[in-house]
Amino acid sequence: MHRILRLFLLLVAFVSFCLMSYGVDKSKLKTVTVGKRTCYLYEVAEGETLYGISRAFEVSQEEIIELNDVAQKGVKKGMKLRIPAESSRRTNEVGKKEATASVTGNKTHKVQAGETVYGIVHQYGITADELKAANPTFDGNLKAGQTIVIPESKKEKTKDVNMQTHTVQPKETLYGISRQYGVTREQMVEANPELKERMPRIGEKLLIPKQGVKNNEKASAPTDRETEEVLDTIKPTEYVVTRYQRPEATDGAAAVKVSLLLPFMLDRESEQDQTLNKFVEFYEGILIGLGELKEAGYNVRLDVYDIEKMPDKVESVLRKNPAIGQSDLIIGPAYAGQVGVLSRYSERHQVPLLVPFTRRASGIMQNRFTFQFNGSVGSEWAFATDLAAKYLLGKNVIVVNYNNDANDEGSQYAKYLSQKLPQFGITNQQVNYSNYSFPSLYTSLSETQENVVVLGTREGGLVREALAEISRWRERGRKVTVLGFDAWGTTVLEQAKPVCYHSKFYEDTKEAAYQDYVGRMRRAFGLTNTRNPRYDLIGRDMIVYFVRHLSRSGKMWTPAADTIEEELQSRFSWRRMGNGGYVNQGCFFITKE
Repeated sequence: MHRILRLFLLLVAFVSFCLMSYGVDKSKLKTVTVGKRTCYLYEVAEGETLYGISRAFEVSQEEIIELNDVAQKGVKKGMKLRIPAESSRRTNEVGKKEATASVTGNKTHKVQAGETVYGIVHQYGITADELKAANPTFDGNLKAGQTIVIPESKKEKTKDVNMQTHTVQPKETLYGISRQYGVTREQMVEANPELKERMPRIGEKLLIPKQGVKNNEKASAPTDRETEEVLDTIKPTEYVVTRYQRPEATDGAAAVKVSLLLPFMLDRESEQDQTLNKFVEFYEGILIGLGELKEAGYNVRLDVYDIEKMPDKVESVLRKNPAIGQSDLIIGPAYAGQVGVLSRYSERHQVPLLVPFTRRASGIMQNRFTFQFNGSVGSEWAFATDLAAKYLLGKNVIVVNYNNDANDEGSQYAKYLSQKLPQFGITNQQVNYSNYSFPSLYTSLSETQENVVVLGTREGGLVREALAEISRWRERGRKVTVLGFDAWGTTVLEQAKPVCYHSKFYEDTKEAAYQDYVGRMRRAFGLTNTRNPRYDLIGRDMIVYFVRHLSRSGKMWTPAADTIEEELQSRFSWRRMGNGGYVNQGCFFITKE
């Protein structure tokens, strides 16, 4: 049996190697036209991977997924895919550009691990715009091993001798690095603008101003007062919070036209599945929200379109219904592979696009009209840490790393939280979990302060032993609160109490407005099936929130910074992505005694 398994694995490896090295005989494949693109029809063979297929056809995995939503979680034998005949992310003039680069004096740079755009342009004395102009297909994301063209600067520049570099090590923070080199946090951010939005990343090369440092010596340790002065300037953001209130139209509120584009699969009954229930309930919640808005005096027109699951269907619907381009708001799509088509359409017609579900919203960095409700992994971490820091001030914090795989968002967030807290003046102890060593943490607990133990995993089944031990600590007189994750589920969270955690969704079921909504929903459509979150409430919250703003400010409305607006289940607090669109970072910090 083991020999057969090894032979099978070798066969898979050999097939993948052949695909990557020798490609596919495309002359034997049928072609179809999807939108304006020619695509090959390809059937996945035994052992093939999405990566291997993308290499064989010389296109990116993302381009394949855009045309084949079923490939988001990988491919399997017999799956039929549409593969672009030519990558839209490559240029046909690669050879010409390389020749031009050598003639004009341009040179190339091979990206090293940890390098940033800012560091490269600084190294060569050019601007980011010059770098982008020399690399038309460059999307701003650097990958180790990538080769980019370095243009000849339009004016003479020399390497800045007043800068040195530092490679970020595990557990290092922006505050710690700035103190190490005797510079301020502001100087660090000025030299590395990307740090305005995030923490330093392990392996990243940062530019360090040399002022005040000689011979690369470390700066002397700061005094207590100096530390206090630095930490005093870094406090949790004071967000302006607006609680839910009944929508009320103001004088002069304009009519709002909304286009809803979702995969209802009306013409493909054989492809309807349980996922469809979520979209139906989402739509029902929108209808209840429209009823509230109408009672409050708002005038809303809603047009609904079935875009199924494929990009070409979206293009067909947009082509046949030009009125969509006159909308004040487009809501959709559900699947990542369709976002690119709608994003380009939204930007061209200057119509706000609300992406309600998927975490992958291509084009958001370029399209100022995009609003992504459900951000990618980590998009709400800074916001959640701001909320947590207010709670953790003055407490004894212990962060327990489960060191789970990269797909465990809880494991990654716990490490982020541990690195971020010192910037708020909150010290914390980091330990790695072991069912042998965990009981010994009892000696690290404070007798006088409240202790907060961060269990760094979203996998509720992994924390049961730790919770049992924490229960014993409480019986021995220690005050211990667990910082966990909503993904643990109700049963584990009840066992963990007192517990705190951040969550994108929260319902105050005792609130009169919530009970009123539930009554309306039951009378109109009966009981809902979705829970944690309720998809009908997502729909209701979105339509009420956006109609209220767009009716007052029009399609050019931009969200205010550092504000939180709460509806019945959701929080809206938007962070702009460069000069592009907005990602919702809003979440709740929940405590249960």
